[in-house]
Amino acid sequence: MTTHHKNTNATSSAFGWDFQYNLALYLVMDQDLTQVEKFKVEGPTEDIEIYFRNKEPIYIQAKAQENPYSNSTTNQHLNNAINSLINTVDKVNEKYSEVIYGNNIEIPIRANKYPNLFQGARVNLSYVELPETHKKKIDSIFNKTTVVIDFEKLKQNIRILKITFYGSDDETRYRHIREKVIDRLDEIGFPRFKASKIFSNLQNEFKNNASRRVDLTIKDLGWLIILHSINIEENMVYELFDIPKINETSLKTDFSELILNKSLDFEFVTSVTTEFNKFSLSYPTRRDMVENFVKEHYTRFKDDILNLHDKISSHLLDDLTKVILFQILSSNSDIDRIRKGLDI
Repeated sequence: MTTHHKNTNATSSAFGWDFQYNLALYLVMDQDLTQVEKFKVEGPTEDIEIYFRNKEPIYIQAKAQENPYSNSTTNQHLNNAINSLINTVDKVNEKYSEVIYGNNIEIPIRANKYPNLFQGARVNLSYVELPETHKKKIDSIFNKTTVVIDFEKLKQNIRILKITFYGSDDETRYRHIREKVIDRLDEIGFPRFKASKIFSNLQNEFKNNASRRVDLTIKDLGWLIILHSINIEENMVYELFDIPKINETSLKTDFSELILNKSLDFEFVTSVTTEFNKFSLSYPTRRDMVENFVKEHYTRFKDDILNLHDKISSHLLDDLTKVILFQILSSNSDIDRIRKGLDI
């Protein structure tokens, strides 16, 4: 079923806010994640800031129109965005690798020529790639500012990025953001069905980041992906091991925190994965390996769980142990993928 973010769509400013944190998610996933250090939505100097291990930051100014075909505010958005980027370059003492005007506007630079220049789901052009008519439009903004910076350097490193972001239907509005996230997680090694479910959780994380006065490090992003991956595995495990509905409800209601904490307990995880690796050496195929290991060996780990909650009934303890073991082993490969894919 398609959902609608009614509060998000209520006003133009809310629409712009929705675009900003989704653009942040898109652009972070557009980078070489092994080189990203941290990022911030609603940063101290720009709407979006991305910092790297091996180069100066990228600063992004985001502007959006609910009607991307309208020309009523396009020139104002361009003027405000370019001036904001000029001021940012000045504030950071010209320590930047790129600055970007990110928008959803079909004709973000109205220069009376080449109206189809930005036609398409994504068009990302540098200043030097623009037609002369469009360069002159930007030059006129440069010429009016009193800020003193190296404008030749800026011309070499400023980009106009337009991505399609439009409509009240979520599937339509977020289609290209979702594709970017799923494709990047797929490259890291996540199954696409799992990447699709992780996407909406990452949207919320980026939205929430804007209200916090902290950066998100690439390690933070990695753990967020892992945590949301674990939650997906949890929903699969009850059916896989034929856990009674009454036990499922109890585990989800009363033991969710214990399950998560134990699934991330380094010492316990190491013990489980060590035994699993021994088991895998004598197992003929990878198919159903995790499921069969849990079924055959869960009893040897029951005492570790019982030590955390000695009042749990024996029948519930069996199912609790199976859930924890399955989540650890299912997420273990995800953790390896994240560590390699994000170099953390």
